[in-house]
Amino acid sequence: MKKYISAFIFLIFMTIPFFVHAGPEGPGHRHYTIITSEQAVEEAAMVLQKLVERGKLAQSWSNVGPSSAEKKSFKKGPEWVVSFSNPAETVVDRRTLYVFVSLKGKVLAANFSGE
Repeated sequence: MKKYISAFIFLIFMTIPFFVHAGPEGPGHRHYTIITSEQAVEEAAMVLQKLVERGKLAQSWSNVGPSSAEKKSFKKGPEWVVSFSNPAETVVDRRTLYVFVSLKGKVLAANFSGE
C-alpha cells in the first residue's frame, strides 16, 4: 500500500509543472501577439475621436490623421508612439498629440509632450 501512495504522490509532483506551464493553447504554445504599427494607429485614432467626443480636444481634431507611428523604448519597455498634428490648434504647445500604445495593443496614455 505504501508503494502505491508513494507512486501516486510522485505522479502528482511530476504533472504539476505540466499544468503550470500549459496556457490556454496547451504546453509550449504561448502566444504574445505584438501589434503592428497600423494596429497601433487604429487604437490611437479611436482615442483621439473619444477625446473629441468628450470635449477634451477641439472639434478641429476630428479630421486629423496620424503623422507618425514609431516604436520607442522607455523605462518599462518598448511602446508604440502615434503622433497627430493639428495646425488649426491655436495653442502652439498643443498642436501635436502623442498617444502611447503597448505592444500588445493597450492604450497607455495620451499627452502633448511626447514623454
